[in-house]
Amino acid sequence: MREEFTSTTALLGTYDPGRAQIIGEQGLAAGFWTSFEVRMGDIGDDLIITYIPLRRKNRRIRSLRAVS
Repeated sequence: MREEFTSTTALLGTYDPGRAQIIGEQGLAAGFWTSFEVRMGDIGDDLIITYIPLRRKNRRIRSLRAVS
C-alpha cells in the first residue's frame, strides 16, 4: 500500500525586512520546504512555508542532552 503525504503550511517566523525572502529561497534550495511566501508588514516580514512532514515507521525518539 502506498503512503500518501500531505503538505502543511505554517508561519515560520517574522524577520527583519528583506531577510525572510533570503531565508525562504535558501530553505527552498536546500529542500526543507516545497514553497514559501513572504508577507511584508510594519514590524517585519512574515515567512510562510509549505512543507511535507517527515514520517518514518518505527521511529525511535531519543532525548538529547547538552554536553558542557
